[in-house]
Amino acid sequence: MERDGLCSLCMRFPPFRFAPILFIFSLFLIDTEEVFLPQQRPASRFFLSTSAPFSPLRSSGVSELSSSPPSAPLVPWPSSLSASFLSSCAACRRSLFRSSAFAAAEPGDRCFGRNKENWRMRVLPSSSLCFTSVSPSSARAPVTSRCFSSLPTKALKPSVSFIGVSRFRSSSALLRPQSLPLSSARCSSLAGHSAEVDRRMPSAVSVSSSPTTPSPLRAFSCLSSLPPAMPEETPKREEAAPSVAEVAEAPVSKKAQKKAEKEAAKEAAKAAKREALEAEQRAAQAVMNKQVEDLEKDAFGYLPVIDSRMRTNREWIPVDQLRNHVGKTVWVRGRIQESRGKGSVGFLMLRERQETVQGVLDAKRGNTKDMIKWTMSLPLESVVDLQGTVVEPEVEIQSTSQKGVELLVTKIFCVSKAAQELPFQLRDAMRPEDGSEGGIRVNMDTRLDNRILDLRTPVNQAIFRIQSETLQLFREFLLSRNFVELHSPKLIGGASEGGASCFTLKYFNRDACLAQSPQLYKQMAMCADFERVFEIGPVFRAENSNTHRHLCEFTGLDLEMTFKEHYSEVLDLLDDLFKFIFKGLSERCKKEIDLFHQQHPAEPFTWIEETPRLSFEEGVQMLREAGCPNIPEDLSEFDLSTEQEKMLGRLVKEKYHTDFYMLLQYPLKVRPFYTMPDPHNKMYSNSYDFFMRNEEITSGAQRVHDADLLTQRCLECGVPPSSIQTYIDSFRLGTAPHGGAGIGLERVVMLFLGAKNIRQVSLFPRDPKRLTP
Repeated sequence: MERDGLCSLCMRFPPFRFAPILFIFSLFLIDTEEVFLPQQRPASRFFLSTSAPFSPLRSSGVSELSSSPPSAPLVPWPSSLSASFLSSCAACRRSLFRSSAFAAAEPGDRCFGRNKENWRMRVLPSSSLCFTSVSPSSARAPVTSRCFSSLPTKALKPSVSFIGVSRFRSSSALLRPQSLPLSSARCSSLAGHSAEVDRRMPSAVSVSSSPTTPSPLRAFSCLSSLPPAMPEETPKREEAAPSVAEVAEAPVSKKAQKKAEKEAAKEAAKAAKREALEAEQRAAQAVMNKQVEDLEKDAFGYLPVIDSRMRTNREWIPVDQLRNHVGKTVWVRGRIQESRGKGSVGFLMLRERQETVQGVLDAKRGNTKDMIKWTMSLPLESVVDLQGTVVEPEVEIQSTSQKGVELLVTKIFCVSKAAQELPFQLRDAMRPEDGSEGGIRVNMDTRLDNRILDLRTPVNQAIFRIQSETLQLFREFLLSRNFVELHSPKLIGGASEGGASCFTLKYFNRDACLAQSPQLYKQMAMCADFERVFEIGPVFRAENSNTHRHLCEFTGLDLEMTFKEHYSEVLDLLDDLFKFIFKGLSERCKKEIDLFHQQHPAEPFTWIEETPRLSFEEGVQMLREAGCPNIPEDLSEFDLSTEQEKMLGRLVKEKYHTDFYMLLQYPLKVRPFYTMPDPHNKMYSNSYDFFMRNEEITSGAQRVHDADLLTQRCLECGVPPSSIQTYIDSFRLGTAPHGGAGIGLERVVMLFLGAKNIRQVSLFPRDPKRLTP
């Protein structure tokens, strides 16, 4: 350990500061901070030696070295070299050596040190190796150097090493050896020096250092007397690589030995870990094999937790496909919806989603009484794997969806056991809404508090299949008409709807709100020339409305499109869209619709090809003629109430025989700020609502696409323009006239089926009183 140019001995015992040094012949300081090799202390002097043991060194005097190549013939390039730096303690001058070797390079190789000095090492005609230092950045005379001779004549190993002496505060610092491979045309070290085999002189090697400071360089020591010039020999074939035995016999340093021992220990640990893992896997495989064998032997029981550690290669048949496997033995997985048995016979109803099938256990057919008793003891809603033979019963089974087949059970295993006591029985949640069957009925709050169990009923399974198909039809129609599906942000800086409250929150250090609709971003997409876009995503409304049709979060089906001349072009597309959805649901979901109506009776939804289009004034006039109260003479700020909408829907159904119609040109003051005013009557607007079964399902309008008019409308509706300045500015870039609509998915499904409450068709509904589950 050295510090400030002192060795550890001098740091402890100062009297030794002036002790004589040995084995240093002529050392001259060089003004350089560091020499040449990675992880090297500052060095200023060095000497060259072979990697074999040193012969006695003797001084050969001082000679002038020129940067130009000598004219005398050069000795052949040896197969390898070893060079060492010599350093001494600044106090006691005690010499320290550490030699290190690295492979010799081909002619032209170069290494750089950190201080950018240009050191050159050459093989001279006098069979000497000399070092010289020339600064390429300044025109100085060549520097003198001292050479040493009497290097051994034996073949040298393919390596070169350097040990540096540094100038550090005092005259010289401690030894810092390091090796650097010269296996590439140019190598760099931390010290900024370079080593090079001069291609102009194939038999010479040069090591150079270029100073980064303008301070002059002084002389330095070199070793001389390389072996005599070697005569040219006929090229021989490359010798084979050394054998393992030869490598093993080669001397190994303590550091290398420790490294090898550490690597060996690491490899041994890895091998032991690998062997332990393989043993564990073999043991696990043996356990799995035994489990499979036991399953084949047993006819009933509890299965261990299925953690994907094995496969049985069984062929699983869906319940709704059993009709195609009559006479075959199959495996089915499902829930026990009902079970009953006595003595030697047992029956269970197995449910997979909304499909059900009956399973029969009979002692006369080979089932043991223990098996029957165990099966009948399983809690309802437990998940089981059942093996059985598919047969046709003598009489159709009316209580199941698969009336024409049943399963003769041969094996049954419990995959997941349900709780013994359930919040309610599914048979109670599946009773008809009209009370025709009597018995206990489950109310809405109990259902929603235990929504997971409630969603298992076949009717709820049917509802969400219809909802999924509605989305599919919506996409199909719009994509077929060159619409692009986009997804807009739900965290925005201001309200996007003038007539609805928004949920506010902190967005880091700013105020933000949840988007009430993607309205602003749909219109900005029009400014970006998308022309036709739609989005399916969540919509948030902070409306404290505890009604059968309102939710605080629902799924919005939004679309926006440009038109050429009149916003009726948008109405035509919306009309076709809804009729496409109605027709598609009636054809694709007939079974699900019938299943829903079995529990929740309702008249089928009806529509006609020519959808009625009534103006707001015409609708109000129909209500007045029917004696509807609370309709003012001035309609400029009037909007229909829920009861008035229902009454108008009944009147339209009586007159036009349809559950689907449009109401156009609402008063401007009851519409959002981005609604275009009616050019013929400024009290009204180019807006519209669509209705199903007497209730609104969508609102839309032609949008204001002029920035100045939009700013004016914001001020009239109390919306600060600064909160939506980016939206307003987008119209200053030029925008085509456009319009669109926002549709509530849950309302469409609810009204198409004739459900009484929107919460029935929302997976986990969010209303003013419900935030869980």
